[in-house]
Amino acid sequence: MTYREHLFEDFCPITVRGQVREASAPLHGGRGETGAQKGHGSLISEVEAPVGQVVRGSSADLLATAELGDVVASVLLGVADVSEVLRVLRRIVPFDAAMLSTYDPVRGAHRRVAQVGYDNRVASFANSDYVSCPSYRATLDSPMPMRMRDYSFDFHDLPTYRDVLRPAGFAEGATAVLRRSGTTVQAGRLVISQRDPAGIDDERRVLLSALAPMLARIVDTHGRMRLLCARSAPSTLTAVITVEGETRPLDTAAARLCHEVPDLVHAALELLGADAVSRSGYVWHDKGWWRVVMTRSEDFSLPQPDVVVVTATPGGPPDALTRRELHVLTLIADGLSNADIAARLGLSVRTVTTHVEHILAKMGRPSRAGCAARTEAEGLRLLG
Repeated sequence: MTYREHLFEDFCPITVRGQVREASAPLHGGRGETGAQKGHGSLISEVEAPVGQVVRGSSADLLATAELGDVVASVLLGVADVSEVLRVLRRIVPFDAAMLSTYDPVRGAHRRVAQVGYDNRVASFANSDYVSCPSYRATLDSPMPMRMRDYSFDFHDLPTYRDVLRPAGFAEGATAVLRRSGTTVQAGRLVISQRDPAGIDDERRVLLSALAPMLARIVDTHGRMRLLCARSAPSTLTAVITVEGETRPLDTAAARLCHEVPDLVHAALELLGADAVSRSGYVWHDKGWWRVVMTRSEDFSLPQPDVVVVTATPGGPPDALTRRELHVLTLIADGLSNADIAARLGLSVRTVTTHVEHILAKMGRPSRAGCAARTEAEGLRLLG
């Protein structure tokens, strides 16, 4: 069994009851089989549904669940962005918008880990005023994700729906409190919304409940700190950056990365000052591209425990973007105009316009807004 499979089995145990044996994909590999018998499907055995309920998934559901497990393992190892979790989850539990948040028990607040589909107003509300909504308090007491139609009161009469969700175009949705297996402590929350009034059916609701402990691993910053500092491969570089800007590399190669790319420290400090838990992008180091994932965490051995765990693995940006194009794309995502970008980089407006045209063509997007949205969703920033 590979290290990734051990990690998944130890930290993300999820199994699927129902049509596992009927799936056309090679989803053999239950817990009782030998390492030689286990394939990618060894990440699945049986989804533990609440008592009296059984999850019956199609082959597509099972394959997506297996992929979700692999993505979760990659995120825990710091080699994939959290946004990938939502991309795969959407194939299992359909939604038009979703947000994963971590719960900070010290501050009694939620912080966004990843989101897709919500505008800034809805996203900000979900992590602030929503906690005072009667529906949120009812969700805390429920072992199952709560849809709008599951409450004992009419959710559509609440200001949460009337003033926030309905103007944003959402007709249904669900909130799941994320807890680690065997615990009652809240690690975070998943909120999903649909424009279709039908929302998710009872079977998807049960499946989402079964997936919740796996998702809790993503938003549990204490557990992720330990895992992110684990080396997944010899090529992975790992360092911890404190709130004072001190770097604590785990080896000499990571120390050289932090020394030669000082912008990493600046990016880490920006993350600590932002309402976010993770950030990802690319740096040019040692004659090649590196994919960097930064994750906010805590180290309670320090007077100020807020830290950022930085992992870097070899790999360049998609669409054959050059370093200059990635820099321009980053500034586009920051909201700068062509003239502002030209002034920032010491280039002519014509040159910047040409870069923007190349970026649009390579990314297959018709507008700057489309490129900016993809940059935020996929972590395509130049970090150094």
